[in-house]
Amino acid sequence: MYSQIIRFRLAVSTVCGSMPKQTTLKAAALLVLAILPLTSCTSPTSSPSKDTAKLSLEELEVSDYFARDSGVDLKDRVYFVSVLKELHERPLNEVGRNGVAYRFIALPSFYKPLCVTAYFPDDGETLITGKQIIFEPRASKSDPSRRQILKAPKIQLSDEKAAAFKKAFKQVNFFWLDQYDQYTRPPLFEFDFNGRHFSSPTGDWCIKDGTLWVVEGWDHGAYRVLQRQILSDDEPVRQLANSLLAECKFLPENTGGIY
Repeated sequence: MYSQIIRFRLAVSTVCGSMPKQTTLKAAALLVLAILPLTSCTSPTSSPSKDTAKLSLEELEVSDYFARDSGVDLKDRVYFVSVLKELHERPLNEVGRNGVAYRFIALPSFYKPLCVTAYFPDDGETLITGKQIIFEPRASKSDPSRRQILKAPKIQLSDEKAAAFKKAFKQVNFFWLDQYDQYTRPPLFEFDFNGRHFSSPTGDWCIKDGTLWVVEGWDHGAYRVLQRQILSDDEPVRQLANSLLAECKFLPENTGGIY
């Protein structure tokens, strides 16, 4: 939070220094309004106390999946929730206070989304579940219709494999990883004032084509969500994502992952 305050002061001096004195106060006020939503703490957040287990998918709200302080932009939250509902996925916090869970959501540019989730309850079976929308084969070459099918494997892990996955997640220190990469990080501030556009950082950012990854983590009430435009080779959670995809047999043949 201290570093955010320093950046805020620098932003105020940058914007206000370029304006006449009579507009300085108005610019500073607008800047405060623009920056407040972005100054939430970056440490793991607590889950909402609302009990959603008895609600249907249609009754679940965006905030039931991603809280306002989750670090996800409102438009993205709405989009991510629409994808999760299409995959018949429920809020990750429904695993309860006595468990750990991680969900990897893959949003490819040209294909249907998919997700894989690992559940590590304090007592009970360790499970990996997957959800992927596929098209059933055509009845014949002349048949234009192809019905969508939800593929939903559910794998119970052996104690040995469950222990290996738990160790791997612990080693990446998931709950203290950066929430964003350079392609998903929101600007510190961005607004128009007096005919000019102000933002920090400035400049055009290249948006990579490929798969947007949204990775959620839940650990006994603590919650964190990461966003990555592409899971690069040096990304700590990349190998975990590929391992879970392999368990569900979601990895494309002859490749090392989804890109």
